[in-house]
Amino acid sequence: MKRLVVAALSVVFIALVRFRIYTVNQKYPAIREITVGIGETAEINGLEITLRSVEIIMADEIEGYSDPAGGSGGKEKMLVFTVDFYNQPDTEIVLPAYEFTAESGAWRNGLDQSAFFSMNNTDTLMKIIDPKETASIKLGYSIYEKYEMGINVWENIENRAFTTVWLAYPIKIVVKE
Repeated sequence: MKRLVVAALSVVFIALVRFRIYTVNQKYPAIREITVGIGETAEINGLEITLRSVEIIMADEIEGYSDPAGGSGGKEKMLVFTVDFYNQPDTEIVLPAYEFTAESGAWRNGLDQSAFFSMNNTDTLMKIIDPKETASIKLGYSIYEKYEMGINVWENIENRAFTTVWLAYPIKIVVKE
């Protein structure tokens, strides 16, 4: 009798867990991914996103940039995405640049604020885009040999595929080279 009660309670427990998983999945649907390549445009909520270029440069090539981590010994490169944002609606859009991240395999990094300020001649991470206006923004991500990449990867880093990700849920926008 005891085994029968344990078995019945187990079945009820499993049924409740499955029901809860089902209700959560209904409330929070799967991510819809939008991918944009170089020269391509995607539209989300009236904002057109166009990837113009992707390049890897030495960080010391950025005018006015100083290494906030310090001590990279000249071994810092900067991954730079140039992205155009066109605001279609009749209201301004505030674009928080700090929400963009860069990814490549297991490597992931947030926006380098110092590089962003230098490359975009601004002192804020919030870009206001007026109606019917296009804003071209450079998104820079530091890549340090010493901390993040092995020597084999570092020497061939230009051949590595990188993406920048914005708005991870419910719509994930992936801008890739």
